[in-house]
Amino acid sequence: LPDGRSAIRKQVRESEEVVPNKLREEIEYEQRLRAAGLPFPEIYAMEMQGDRLVIVMEDLEGQGWVPATSLLYWNAEQDGELVIPSSTIWDLAMHVYRELIPPFYAQRVNETPADFVQRYHLDKIAGRLAQASRQAPVLAPMFEAPTIRVMDRDGRARLLPGFATLRPFLEAVAATGLLSPPYLSRDHGDLNYGDILIDPMEYARDGRFRQFMMTDPKWFPEGNDYLYDFAKLLHDFFGLYDVGRLDEVYGYRAEPAGSASDGVPTFRE
Repeated sequence: LPDGRSAIRKQVRESEEVVPNKLREEIEYEQRLRAAGLPFPEIYAMEMQGDRLVIVMEDLEGQGWVPATSLLYWNAEQDGELVIPSSTIWDLAMHVYRELIPPFYAQRVNETPADFVQRYHLDKIAGRLAQASRQAPVLAPMFEAPTIRVMDRDGRARLLPGFATLRPFLEAVAATGLLSPPYLSRDHGDLNYGDILIDPMEYARDGRFRQFMMTDPKWFPEGNDYLYDFAKLLHDFFGLYDVGRLDEVYGYRAEPAGSASDGVPTFRE
């Protein structure tokens, strides 16, 4: 920038999966959250250039902030030893969630609709499977199968129900109201370790993380379940989503690290 600050320039071209208007709404949501005092980066500019939405925003990593994903998969140099214990990494997630209770999860945005589970979960899963089938037709039979045969590492086979088989049971449970929140709240919408940024020097100084920044919120105009963000953090920590993503996209492979109780892998290229 002319004043010497570094910035990030993002541009998104309209496609079937990416609609600039939706992204614009999410950036405007982020701006409102920042104006309310929440720790999000500043947006310097946002405009349409032809069929592309161009965004210029504050460069947090240029200021020393690091995505917390690096804590989950810290590349230890000394015999696979864990640099950050998993208890500290999970404590960060719980600290962030607790800090967001007053501005997010305690805010009653809307009453819960009767078809909440259907619209917010089951229809979304069906839509994602349909999209995946279009992008990879060879996988469509698996997505549509009533059961899926899975081989364990020890060679034993398990038979799991497919989504088409599970859906009627999930709809029956949903009809009881058990899966519906008491109200819809404001939330981040995609709270995972990749969208939480931390200062590594704080851990070096204090042995824990308390200061954080956030990026890339998703806007749900009607509000959302206040446990949605919590479930995202659980999935990221225990579900090892990023393990597969790092392996497929960046060519990393997991190696055992630390004790079995830690359960946090180290990655090496």
